[in-house]
Amino acid sequence: MSEFLAGATKRVKPPFFFKDLATFVNYAENPRVICPQLRYMGGRRRPTGERDGDKAVCFNPVYNISPNDCIVYSFGISTDWSFDDAMAGLGCQVYSFDHTIGLPSHDRSDRVHFYNIGLAHRDVTQTGQNANYTLMSLTHIMDMLGHLNKTIDYVKIDIEASEIYILQQLAEESVRLLQIKQLGIEMHPMENLHEFVYDLFVLLEYLGFTTFDARRTAVEELWYTVEQYPNLVLSKCYEMAWAQVETIYW
Repeated sequence: MSEFLAGATKRVKPPFFFKDLATFVNYAENPRVICPQLRYMGGRRRPTGERDGDKAVCFNPVYNISPNDCIVYSFGISTDWSFDDAMAGLGCQVYSFDHTIGLPSHDRSDRVHFYNIGLAHRDVTQTGQNANYTLMSLTHIMDMLGHLNKTIDYVKIDIEASEIYILQQLAEESVRLLQIKQLGIEMHPMENLHEFVYDLFVLLEYLGFTTFDARRTAVEELWYTVEQYPNLVLSKCYEMAWAQVETIYW
């Protein structure tokens, strides 16, 4: 795949061996390949100056993210529509999901379609005085939208630590990964789950995906150290983006 990214075909896949926390940080902060046509889409400037919420998208020709002919899923909105609006500005049809913000399903614009639904590793419907929400698996959402036989150009996931279980499901149900060109995920590794999350990273590598963006959040208040590794800076949040680099399924 010479038209893809530098290092894609020669990369050595990481082993299923978690030596220590430095193993995790090395993967989470160092992209394994380079995308010459990388653009950061969306994001907002925080009062303290850091940019937050932007997602890396690789526009190399092999991915054929074509204006007026691209499909984007965006899971987790809160109050930040910047990524969704930016991708819609390219002509993509964007399907946005968040069950936590109290909005009914509606069309934000002719290209941004919002659903009051959350992403989960299994379907859940909760009704009652204290909670009223619907969660769906990615497969169910794709079926609902008529996309089971479509290629999804980009999937953005920012769902505050629940992404760990979504990655696990995608790795186990790899047929859905074959329909996705790129994944942009805000990872929130809980302190006792670094090894588990690292194993999911390695699974993605063996399923043909590798990172072209991997960085610790710029929000320094989310950085921390642990007693065992005082010189190793960890973070409660990492911005990461993967692309399919082994086989073109689209």
